[in-house]
Amino acid sequence: MKDTYATKDFYAAGYFLCSGHKLVFHKRNNGVTTFYFEDEVAIKEAAEKYFMMKASVEPVAYGNSLRVLKSMLHSNDANANRGLYNHVKQYKEIKQQ
Repeated sequence: MKDTYATKDFYAAGYFLCSGHKLVFHKRNNGVTTFYFEDEVAIKEAAEKYFMMKASVEPVAYGNSLRVLKSMLHSNDANANRGLYNHVKQYKEIKQQ
């Protein structure tokens, strides 16, 4: 398995997803979800920008990324009693203007 970058910060995970970083999987432990992204130099730079409050993204895209993450979490909650785990395949469409 490749190295991963992990964060428990929901909003940082939304920023990383919105910025085009690949979410590998997420895991819930004692009610806390950890998001795992492909570990690369670019995500470490993105994390530095995010936590130094120097990051910027398109607001609608960021909101959509948060909704995707929430959907994954709620889907996982709904299936937890049945022992199922849903993995969401990511699609990112980049529109050139």
